[in-house]
Amino acid sequence: MKRQMAVVAFLLLALAFAVCAAPADPGTAETRISKKAAKLMARFHKAVQEKKADEAIDLIRQVIVMEPEYAVARHNLGVMLLQKDRVDEAIASFEKALQLQPGYAHAQNALRQSLFEAGKAALDEKKFEQSNEY
Repeated sequence: MKRQMAVVAFLLLALAFAVCAAPADPGTAETRISKKAAKLMARFHKAVQEKKADEAIDLIRQVIVMEPEYAVARHNLGVMLLQKDRVDEAIASFEKALQLQPGYAHAQNALRQSLFEAGKAALDEKKFEQSNEY
């Protein structure tokens, strides 16, 4: 009897932990932005599809001015900056997205990638400097 109660208590505790630990869905944040910001996001996505990176960066920055707490916009800005090889700025953008929404998996993965790219670039620069010493 005591063993059954312990198992039931453990299962209830595990269920409570699973519910509390579930990450927030970034898709729900999009429904809370203003209509004007949503229109800018649509224009941003169109600019991305048309491979107009500079225009897309300008548009997503406008969204961030309107909705500074919108983690998805911060992530999208980081992606565009990373595409333009502006790694340090991208890292800052991904970090801000994670500060706003800690469980945001896309931002976590993008931050890992950009940190890898930054480390790789630093290593390449060091190897270049070493090669010039010979």
